[in-house]
Amino acid sequence: MTLLPESTNAVLAIDVAAILESPLAKSNHWSEPFDPKFAEQLTRLPPDAQRFVLATELGLDHLEPVWEFAALKVNHAVDVETLRADIDGRVDSLAGKRAVRTERESVIVPFRDNRLGLIRIAPRAWAALQVRHAETRSAPCIAPFLADAVVRAGGQTQIVIALNVEDALPMEVVRNTIARSTLLANSEVALDALAETFSSLQGFVLTVQVTDSMHGKLEMVFRNPPSLLSKFSKPLMLDLLASAGSSLPEFYQWQPSQVDNALAIEGELSIDGLRKLLSLLHYDVSDMVRSPEGTLARATKPVPHAS
Repeated sequence: MTLLPESTNAVLAIDVAAILESPLAKSNHWSEPFDPKFAEQLTRLPPDAQRFVLATELGLDHLEPVWEFAALKVNHAVDVETLRADIDGRVDSLAGKRAVRTERESVIVPFRDNRLGLIRIAPRAWAALQVRHAETRSAPCIAPFLADAVVRAGGQTQIVIALNVEDALPMEVVRNTIARSTLLANSEVALDALAETFSSLQGFVLTVQVTDSMHGKLEMVFRNPPSLLSKFSKPLMLDLLASAGSSLPEFYQWQPSQVDNALAIEGELSIDGLRKLLSLLHYDVSDMVRSPEGTLARATKPVPHAS
């Protein structure tokens, strides 16, 4: 997590190793690169990947990324020359570190502890600055809300997507949004009370558990208990998802709940549905994975043991 830039407002965290140990992965041969079903794998990451985190700064108007910084932990040390040859890239230097620039002008930077950084949609000077910070940073600098979300990706919860909106929406925008909402405007709750509740919105968290199927849970998290919204939490969340262009048919079958400071809906999630949700964060690892067996599977080598 120390690699991730400070201005991150959205993350996708995947425990790749845990997914590949699931009954769903084993029955579909997702850990076997030469099997035809490998191309259908949820993450399309190579089997030697352990953990993946995509950090981005999204413009909240249209949810378009300003920049992207992906961090990938693998089983082995990465050889820059082999990686360059495998993806037909070119060796570069960024902030004094050897890197590989891809044909799409993304940059892959090896870091210590078998970690890789993939930087996209970013000026070179900004990318170099992030590499310098990542090399010297001793603790995560992203918002605590996002850091907590990244930590949740592990064990039985293998995928987490989170969007941080805390203090990002002016009260005037909140009030105007409520006034335009048919659902909220027709409720019996006073506008000022609704606006006060929404002003404490921290963000959204989607968690996915992969067993022999997939179970998803979408949470809308507040600083304070959103008791005023609990009686229409599901239609509210469906309305927000539709307005963001991220609605799925299965969401309408999900069940609502409220726990502590979060409204939630949860239920079964399809593979196609998950892929659509991943696409909202412009999830794309094709710069890292080109060959059937996965770029990293060919560009990694065992770490030599000390004699």
